[in-house]
Amino acid sequence: MRWRRIALPSRALARSACREALVIADRGLAATANLEDPAARARAEIDLRLLLFTALLTLGELPRLVKTLGEAETLAESLGDTKRRMVVANQLAVALWMDGNHTRALSVGQRAQSLADSLADPALQVAARFQLGFVYHALGEFERSIEIHTALLPLLEGERERKRLGSVVYPSVGVRTFLGSSLIHVGDLEAAERHLMDGRHIAAAIRHPHSQVMVDYSYGNLLLRRGDAAAAVEVFAPALTLCRDNEVHTMLPAIVADLGLARAMNGEVSAAIALLEDALRQKIYRSGGKYTQFFLLNAIGRAYLLAGRPIEALERAAEAVAVTQQSGEHAHRAYALKLLGDVRARFSNLPTAAEQHYNEAIALAAPRGMRPLLADCHLGLAELYAAEGDARSSDEERLAIELYDAIGIKQRNLADRAAVRTGDEARRQRGG
Repeated sequence: MRWRRIALPSRALARSACREALVIADRGLAATANLEDPAARARAEIDLRLLLFTALLTLGELPRLVKTLGEAETLAESLGDTKRRMVVANQLAVALWMDGNHTRALSVGQRAQSLADSLADPALQVAARFQLGFVYHALGEFERSIEIHTALLPLLEGERERKRLGSVVYPSVGVRTFLGSSLIHVGDLEAAERHLMDGRHIAAAIRHPHSQVMVDYSYGNLLLRRGDAAAAVEVFAPALTLCRDNEVHTMLPAIVADLGLARAMNGEVSAAIALLEDALRQKIYRSGGKYTQFFLLNAIGRAYLLAGRPIEALERAAEAVAVTQQSGEHAHRAYALKLLGDVRARFSNLPTAAEQHYNEAIALAAPRGMRPLLADCHLGLAELYAAEGDARSSDEERLAIELYDAIGIKQRNLADRAAVRTGDEARRQRGG
């Protein structure tokens, strides 16, 4: 009877009826009180809480997710069931990652990996390493994340390509998504494209909305990094529809953020700002993990910068720096500092402040191998120094060009970009 109750939410989840699954699982939890055997009751309560994981994560109900898995962790530890302890730890690591508690997520994720290894269960080992890889990604340890996810690829072929392995997305898609994202951050764009296209093909064949949206998000990021904003809009816009139609609330803030950024970069600045301001007003980042607040702040800060609205851009950039510092997301903080440097460079009479922000971003990006961001920072310094008549401009420009060439990105030359700033300065003097 217990397993019949537990199977009901699983079937509901298969139909993406997450809210229905929550109702049924809650009824199941209430029914466990009728089980006389304490151990049987504990096992049933753990399993039902584990089944709530997918529904709660998809719907973005993070406080309840962390609470539910914390309760499951207590039950599993008291029961001494190694397999259940591993599965609970693995899902709790995801919840903590979403909640911005990356240090604890890493610790719990490593415990899940250790338990999976002790069981010598290949499926559980894959699941544990998959989750651990994206915790390293959040911490900006991209090479470690790349190493873990690359090693998983051969283990996700054949039958496992279409198995969830307890994850909210298909690991065969999720691994390629995070692998592609890490490769974008370090500047290996060709390898990123290969893995992301493979992931997109698998997700399209499986027709699993959450997996499709996740991999499309990273593919859109690749297009943005290459400067193809129009193509990125064509990826993010249908992904947003897929999110809304299938209640994939977890991915909604990230998709909205980068759709807004892509539209701003594509010349639709007013529409982008309206979209992003509405998202921040509604605080949709609450459903997508704390890191998505950075995505929204960074996107709207860049949109304000393009719109020539320095006060708003500065406020959002400073907020992005504070949010990422609090969560320990060092890579995201580097991007936020770069934005702060860009705003200071274009709209203030404090070149030393802009220089400081660029150098702080470089200090965070360099040890993490973030070559695209390093190139952007060196170019920012080159332009800043050129405007001040500082001879260091040529050295910074050379560093930027070498990095752009190494990662295969074509960049407008310094003279063209300096001309943009000169025009901005002229407009400011005219009061326009």
